Amino acid sequence: MVANAFSVKINFVDSNVDDLKKLIKVAKSPLWDYLAADELAISRVSILDDANKQREIILLRDVTFQRELRATESMAKAFGEAPLPKESLHFIAHEVPRKYS
Repeated sequence: MVANAFSVKINFVDSNVDDLKKLIKVAKSPLWDYLAADELAISRVSILDDANKQREIILLRDVTFQRELRATESMAKAFGEAPLPKESLHFIAHEVPRKYS
């Protein structure tokens, strides 16, 4: 749900996607305490925060992902230098599917 969205403050110049994952884990504690930061996937999206759809559930299968971000990728490269649009979701953090043998 867009209503579950939250913001994190990160320095775009000196940070990478791995730093973002660590900030998300702290922000979502205790919910994601069972996950290691490397078990989170960060995918670039652009979803308008529409007031009429605040409680609509966003299913991952229905989201158009621009791409999954690499942990070593700089924030500046991942999101560009231009200011990001206000009132939009810019990424989705989700658990990496586990492989069982």
